[in-house]
Amino acid sequence: MFTHAIDPIIATVGGVHLWWYGTGFTLGFWQMHRYVRTHRRSLGLSPRQVYTLSLCLVVGVLAGGRLVEVLFDEWAFYRVHPSFVPRYWLGGMATHGLLIGAASATA
Repeated sequence: MFTHAIDPIIATVGGVHLWWYGTGFTLGFWQMHRYVRTHRRSLGLSPRQVYTLSLCLVVGVLAGGRLVEVLFDEWAFYRVHPSFVPRYWLGGMATHGLLIGAASATA
């Protein structure tokens, strides 16, 4: 069996860690925004609507991923430790929640 030993931290700058996971999300959001901005005319969107849609998708994806993680995947832990729910930087984003959040944000 293969076990990877990849460090989850890309680099540390001034005491702040740059994580692979966060970089992936950031690049994904940036690419989504670029795509929508490039195709806005064919989508019938104004520049203002592009930025609004991008913001809604970012919030929807992050909130949906965290909500599903808390409610369905790790409820036993978060029920006992509710103060950890908003601490998304400690880990816990459900992939299917990301999709649900994105779909909800665009509805």
